[in-house]
Amino acid sequence: MSRLSYGQVELQLGDETLILQPTLAALEKIDNEFKVGGLREAINKVASMKLDAIAFIVCAGAGLDAKAAREIKEKIFHAGLLNVVGPVGDYLVALMNPTGRTAEEASEGGEGKR
Repeated sequence: MSRLSYGQVELQLGDETLILQPTLAALEKIDNEFKVGGLREAINKVASMKLDAIAFIVCAGAGLDAKAAREIKEKIFHAGLLNVVGPVGDYLVALMNPTGRTAEEASEGGEGKR
């Protein structure tokens, strides 16, 4: 289950809850990992349920290093890819618009969605 709030996405992996933060650093890591396709390629990999890609995105969003990827893959496997794809997809959407503001709100200086 995911909860999109202030751009953060909670991801439950077994007894551990990770908070995926939409940060510039995470966006740059994901963009660089998926080279030519960038964020769009990341979305395609998640939709295709590619474990390596999902684990990479989770690590980037949670601020974990590459060494944590193996453990995260195991936790994703046990949680079930189908249960993880939704929250990770929500996170990628949050990276595209971390404030949650619509174009109209942005032009008016609005707060965005909470």
